[in-house]
Amino acid sequence: MPRRRSRRATKSKSRTTALVGALLLLVAIFVPSFAIGIYYPHGSFFPSFSGGIVWPWIDILGILILIMGILALIGILIDAGDVTMILLVLAGIIGLILGIIGLFVFLGSQVIFAFAPAAAILGGLLTLLGALRVRV
Repeated sequence: MPRRRSRRATKSKSRTTALVGALLLLVAIFVPSFAIGIYYPHGSFFPSFSGGIVWPWIDILGILILIMGILALIGILIDAGDVTMILLVLAGIIGLILGIIGLFVFLGSQVIFAFAPAAAILGGLLTLLGALRVRV
């Protein structure tokens, strides 16, 4: 009967996936988002455009996502089995929820390209995927 050698590769791939997710949660606060506003000045027939960059994402959601990234990174570095899985799942779920809330907040304030909440959502998903693959 042949030996199974894929178990170690799966664990290292899952740790890499969780590490990429944790790093995305860490840098999500520093990713720029672009706002585009379209308005009609008084007496003008054609619209005017205004734009701006929302950077860095310093509010309570951004700070909480940064804390979740630190929590996920600690969970990866501890490598203690169940504690690692609990920390990664907790950071992934809360980071994902905060990213979705941040996306709705940004889209409500005329931010068209909300890259910061998208990075938080992707980081939360990758952290969850890495946590579930570590346990399997």
